[in-house]
Amino acid sequence: GHALAADLRAYRAGTLPWADVDRGAVLAGPPGTGKTTFAAALAEEGGVPFIPASYAAWQAKGHQGDMLRAMQRCFAQAREAAPCLMLIDELDTFSDRVRERGDHGAYLRGVVNGLLAELDGAAGREGVVVLGACNHPELLDPALVRAGRLERVVRIDLPDVRGRADILRVHLGAELRDADLWQVARIGEGMSGAELEKVVREARRSARSAGRALQVGDIIIAAAEDRGLELATRSVLRH
Repeated sequence: GHALAADLRAYRAGTLPWADVDRGAVLAGPPGTGKTTFAAALAEEGGVPFIPASYAAWQAKGHQGDMLRAMQRCFAQAREAAPCLMLIDELDTFSDRVRERGDHGAYLRGVVNGLLAELDGAAGREGVVVLGACNHPELLDPALVRAGRLERVVRIDLPDVRGRADILRVHLGAELRDADLWQVARIGEGMSGAELEKVVREARRSARSAGRALQVGDIIIAAAEDRGLELATRSVLRH
């Protein structure tokens, strides 16, 4: 990510040719692990516009022809904004055309072919880096991940204990600056970044209901309840 951001800055400054910039990648991992956040942060670090898109947003425009036109408009917008970073969410909906049968298979072949045409298009996409986000990269049509398209798969997995502590710190902001968050991070094993953000919201709500400032105990209880754990020391932690 840092390397791609550096390349985008260099391309924007005119010191790196487009031929030397990665064309795209797939961000793959469980729900709530921050794939969209990662892409937006990458665009910000690279100093380029961020253009979000998704299969659902394109499909919402109507029938297959309407969807393809929505896709084309989105890519045209990206080319006008270049250099930029475009994110296609729900990429695994563009699944393997060979495995699909019947009417859905025919529909899917059309939309996958449309996406491939935009990735390779005669109009070109110089300056447009395309990232796809999905939960199941094994379902992707193989043509999407060949060289020159979305040419690598980057795993964004659930955070480890240090990652969970860091994520909690981000969402707490200026609150509980000196608090040790490792106990909460250990309770939160298996939580995604989105779930940890929810824990902080619930802890703040408990503190507001009690009419006092947020305490570490509120976060511990919120994390334990989210995990379905019972805390014998609940009353002590509340006060």
